Amino acid sequence: MDLMRAFATLGEFGNYRTAAEVLGITQPTLSKQIVRLEDILGHQLFHRSRQGTELTEFGQV
Repeated sequence: MDLMRAFATLGEFGNYRTAAEVLGITQPTLSKQIVRLEDILGHQLFHRSRQGTELTEFGQV
């Protein structure tokens, strides 16, 4: 459940810092949760850049 909450929150805000603050966790913890979920699903869920993150096509599904 925490992994899905992390995914939904990052997808909503598109920014690790903001999403981590909303979730009450650190940025590294959020990053690890997203990587874990991507590993479980076998797909990248976000495009990451200096401007933030946005969902990949798979992440949108």
